[in-house]
Amino acid sequence: MSRKQVRPPEDAVRAAKQALERTRGMRRETEAALTAAPETPEGQPVALGVVPAGLDDLAREDWIERLSPVSFVFLQAAGPGAWEEVYVSPGDAAGFRFSQHRHGENATLLGRALEGQREFIEKAAIEYEPAVLLAPALGLIALWMRTDDSEQHKIVVVQSGLVEAYLSLQTLWPARDFARRLAEAIAAFPQVDVGPRND
Repeated sequence: MSRKQVRPPEDAVRAAKQALERTRGMRRETEAALTAAPETPEGQPVALGVVPAGLDDLAREDWIERLSPVSFVFLQAAGPGAWEEVYVSPGDAAGFRFSQHRHGENATLLGRALEGQREFIEKAAIEYEPAVLLAPALGLIALWMRTDDSEQHKIVVVQSGLVEAYLSLQTLWPARDFARRLAEAIAAFPQVDVGPRND
């Protein structure tokens, strides 16, 4: 299998476990899957890195090489056609801690995107480590398949938000093509002149 195993820190796994226990209870096999960062059989949680990105980040030509995961999301099937997410983020001295639990449309779209690319990831000649690219200012969510060679990165848009005219959903984009189209979309945004400040 050509999916590189995401190995979150133990405290990230612990925070995700506690969150799942509080929100809907955990089956014994789910707990084992979180601990082992499994081969992602259907119905088991998948650990993905979370890469937040602002407009300033995405304006840089080297953002593909520069940006990296800062937290984790555990994605799990929650029923027929539905998915849920548990996010854990770096805390203080206690390490990673629960930050949010979601089970709406975005979680399901991300889960479906991961399932849709399963065959590509498994048959690829190189190992991919799936991550989630989040650009809230654009309303953009994407599945980012990362590897050691940035020229081989692939991105699948899950929610296109303000860039829907430039980046089609569920298309397997080479990361460089994705970045070029994204830059075109951002450049096309109207520039707002807020005028002089009075303070």
